[in-house]
Amino acid sequence: MNLKLVTSVVLCAALPLFGCSSKPISVEYDPTQTSTTDWYPIPADAPSTVEYTEFTVPQNEAFVGEANEVRERSALIVAELKDSLGNSSLRFNRTPSSTWELLDAALQELEVALDDKNRSEYRFELEKIRKPGLYNRIMGIYEEQLSLVLIPQENDTLVIVEGEGDEVPSSPVAENLLQDLFAHFKKGPADR
Repeated sequence: MNLKLVTSVVLCAALPLFGCSSKPISVEYDPTQTSTTDWYPIPADAPSTVEYTEFTVPQNEAFVGEANEVRERSALIVAELKDSLGNSSLRFNRTPSSTWELLDAALQELEVALDDKNRSEYRFELEKIRKPGLYNRIMGIYEEQLSLVLIPQENDTLVIVEGEGDEVPSSPVAENLLQDLFAHFKKGPADR
């Protein structure tokens, strides 16, 4: 008997809630009548009935930045950054696609060997380097796989070197590569 009572109470409470959830909400008011509880005055020529049928919550979209011709024609600025742990990165005042083209040309000029270019992930995969020593040469033991990764940041692009599994690389090759790239862009096209 209690189960039937509980079921009927739940149904009686749930049905009106489900029925009202998809109906438009109507608000009626008289614009000529003043109220002490109104925060904002309602204009006299406003309609007396308002229907609100859109029940979706507006979503804010992240600002990625806009590529405009003025920014692309401005002087290239490359900044060398270090975080609190001493990890280096480079910041370009260009969009990721422009930075990709600049880095691709720079890596070719610096004769850096690449295994792969993954443009969809903005990732240059560097060729594995053998660890020094006779044992490592015989056994074919390599340094960790390094990737040069482009990270969009509003109108700038951050360039970092990642190791395997998105880890910070322990190899000095990573630091040397960023220093070589920074020196390459610091020289300018006339000095190359």
